[in-house]
Amino acid sequence: MWEMTAQTLGAAGYRHIGLDLFVRERDELARAQDEGELWRDLQGYSALGACDLVGLGMGSVSRIGCACTRNAATASGYYAALDAGRLPVERGLLMAEDDRIRADVIQRLLCRGALDFAELEERHRIDVATYFAAELARLHRLQGDGLVEITPRRLLVSSRGRYRLRIIAEHFDASPARLPARRVRSSPTL
Repeated sequence: MWEMTAQTLGAAGYRHIGLDLFVRERDELARAQDEGELWRDLQGYSALGACDLVGLGMGSVSRIGCACTRNAATASGYYAALDAGRLPVERGLLMAEDDRIRADVIQRLLCRGALDFAELEERHRIDVATYFAAELARLHRLQGDGLVEITPRRLLVSSRGRYRLRIIAEHFDASPARLPARRVRSSPTL
């Protein structure tokens, strides 16, 4: 059904940008994708590129540099923090180097549909084949299904695989069960 929907939208002049987003060919997101400038953040796809995101209100999420936080999700917790002169941050995460590498890989997959291994190795000072050996091994099943092409130099998402970007990207997402807790200990005062 998904492929039929995508074909129908394509025939009507829409381009599949990624995940569940389709835009007209002249849309700024289509241009950003063509120019390699497409970005995905907590709010979805954007042509603005990487920037800090400050969430305001209950349950909102912020990402500033390598810090990610979530505000209290209930009115009582949110307003109690504000009344006490604190930011209403309920929990947070300071991204470790591995988190940043994986976020970059997922970003490239969701926006470009490809990973250039040499580019990743230069940017993060890693050997991709070694660092992501387990992930690439698991992705070989998807290669057999025609969703990705893996060579010693790159991983390329096929046209069929573009409809399954989330499944492909999940291979690079570290399991929360494996990560040590790195919570924000206390929210800063106002």
